Amino acid sequence: MNHSPLVARRPALVVPAAGTPALTTVGTRLGRPLMTWHPAWVPVLEAFAAADPPQPRWESLEWYRNESFGAPPDETVDLDALPADVAAAVRAMGASLWQVRVVPDGGLAHLTGMTQPVGRHISALLAALKGAVVEASAHHTTGMKAPIGMGSGSEDGSFPLHADIFPGRYLLNVFHQPAPDQQGASLLMSVAEWGELAAVAFGPEWAARSLRLVRREVPWDMEAYEEVFGYHDRPDDSGLIAASDAAATRILYGPGEGYLVDDAEWLHGRTVVRKSEHTYDRVHRLTFDTAGSFAQRMALEDRPENTA
Repeated sequence: MNHSPLVARRPALVVPAAGTPALTTVGTRLGRPLMTWHPAWVPVLEAFAAADPPQPRWESLEWYRNESFGAPPDETVDLDALPADVAAAVRAMGASLWQVRVVPDGGLAHLTGMTQPVGRHISALLAALKGAVVEASAHHTTGMKAPIGMGSGSEDGSFPLHADIFPGRYLLNVFHQPAPDQQGASLLMSVAEWGELAAVAFGPEWAARSLRLVRREVPWDMEAYEEVFGYHDRPDDSGLIAASDAAATRILYGPGEGYLVDDAEWLHGRTVVRKSEHTYDRVHRLTFDTAGSFAQRMALEDRPENTA
């Protein structure tokens, strides 16, 4: 595989999908933006799959431990365990993701055809991309490939609308083995719309503070997440969970489909999904920063009022 042109060009990771029908939601049809892999990266993805990469290994992120949530798990693939040309091309993909913004204006894109070039290796690919983004950025907080299992969300297997707890601003979710019987439909709602519902539920002052946190106008971390979304763990006396779930767009993504969001602009969640042997292979998640979003995060953390 000749990867040198990709190393030089570094096209965007995903681009609008041409000639692809809209995805089906629960009761409605979605239009664009609908995106898929940039054609230039498809040979890299196919070569990655042909190399039969190792399964990701789990490790605890001690640098992100707190008293309430502990140290979250992360999945890693050793890039140097891949053939040298494949590893170099994956590193070029990571550099592209770091340098070239792929989330469209509006903060949301639906994804299609994401597993076609790599098949069962989608988890390993996203773990490898995580490592490549971290290498490109030279900072360990810019990428995470946290497994999604039944340990997240509510006891019934649902997960109310939320922004992810992780430092990276952007979220890429790819479904591999969606749950059967219309379980685990994805919920999506703009932060602005959620803010209106939050003001009704908890008052305008609470909503304004929460919007500042979610929009990352102040530093976002586990404590900020708990401040905003701690209501998930209490009885829904305010009605916010019920109201936001009812108003959210519900989408039953199929294999190879998913979404790419700016976590500061869109919240996501899921309806009930029962635990099964496929729970951890249902959907795979990559959270990441770009050079621009990372610079903004560092600037916030360096402000005197945030470092005292």
